[in-house]
Amino acid sequence: MRKTLLFGMGVSNKSAAEFLFQKNEDALFGYDDNINSFSNDKILPFLKKNVALLKNKNEIDNICFDRVILSPGISLANPIVQKLKKKNVQILSEIELAVNIIKNNICIGITGTNGKTTTSLLVCHILNNSNKKAVCLGNVGRPLTSYLNDIKKDDILVIELSSYQIDLLKRPFLDMALILNISQDHLMRYGSFQKYAFSKLGISRILKKNGLFFVSKEIKANYFLNLEKMKVVCFDDKKNLPKEKFISNTSSFLAAYGICKKLYVSDKVCLQNYLSFHRPKYRLEFVAEINGVCYYNDSKSTNVESTLFAVDQMISAVILLAGGDDKGLNYKKWNYAFLKKVKKVFAFGKSAKKIKADIPNIEVEIKKTLKAAVLAAFKIAEKNDAVLLSPGSSSFDMFKNFEHRGDEFIRIVSCLKRKGEYL
Repeated sequence: MRKTLLFGMGVSNKSAAEFLFQKNEDALFGYDDNINSFSNDKILPFLKKNVALLKNKNEIDNICFDRVILSPGISLANPIVQKLKKKNVQILSEIELAVNIIKNNICIGITGTNGKTTTSLLVCHILNNSNKKAVCLGNVGRPLTSYLNDIKKDDILVIELSSYQIDLLKRPFLDMALILNISQDHLMRYGSFQKYAFSKLGISRILKKNGLFFVSKEIKANYFLNLEKMKVVCFDDKKNLPKEKFISNTSSFLAAYGICKKLYVSDKVCLQNYLSFHRPKYRLEFVAEINGVCYYNDSKSTNVESTLFAVDQMISAVILLAGGDDKGLNYKKWNYAFLKKVKKVFAFGKSAKKIKADIPNIEVEIKKTLKAAVLAAFKIAEKNDAVLLSPGSSSFDMFKNFEHRGDEFIRIVSCLKRKGEYL
């Protein structure tokens, strides 16, 4: 029986364990660097699928594995992964397990530094409202393997892919691929922007021979040599815009429109369903209005460009709450971009001092916690201002993930709204 190691015990490998358990072709083992601190609730789903848990990384050396299913959050440069590769152990992702089963479905892969979740959901929203069945999977919605028992032959699979997931994929299975944008992110993992960019461009590796590759004009210009043999469509090219009255110039809409048009959705239906679309939680999410000040939750912003985008969407003057884990990002772009829009920045977390140093033209005050930053913003905010949580940093210094950070922001703002709380 084949020996398979599930390295990383998060959502994707929980789904992989379920899938492999049903096939009954593998002896399953599970390992995570934090396994000894896991609760019973987290471990139990794996035990129920006959996954033998390894409590020490040294136990991995004592087993001859045939393959490893790697969680996206674990780098290929991880010493354990490198050791397994030297032993010629096959390294796969949870998504790769499903490739043979979904080969007859239309598959659309969507990636980008910012906006990929919104774009994936928008594509599904438009398709599902034009009598086509579409399902969001991957980084958004359900892991791919969790949907295989429900899949129908006419289902269109819209798969959001992070650079981490793309790194692990090898076999072509996408009918369409989209790179929405590429900007600085994950530099601590990749070491340079160039390596990160080429990771994103790696989505072309899993595009079928005659598949369509959607990119922006900027990406085509910057990476022409990498794209010259592909069937490239620039989603923001004027000749590809809707013939009806043009209502949006956001990259998410233009990309979704380009994909849906290739699937025979009319301009009218695309535009109507763009108007009825609601942004996902934690992405420029309206939280509350207090004394004429609006509070927005953009906790999903984990890099410099996404915060620039969020600030640009605000009509009002902005009091920005930013900071978190330092991923080696450069915040200098904010220095001039914020001049006319941002009244003040309250910075928190490990990246707070770097943010203050990088944007000397903007008033920055460092706070120890998110709560302290919110309260400080509340005290200086004036009617018609916007208090925007758009951290531009990952959440792992203080929070479990960006959802935890966003939920805490909502909790604090909700307390502010109740009379007497914090006042």
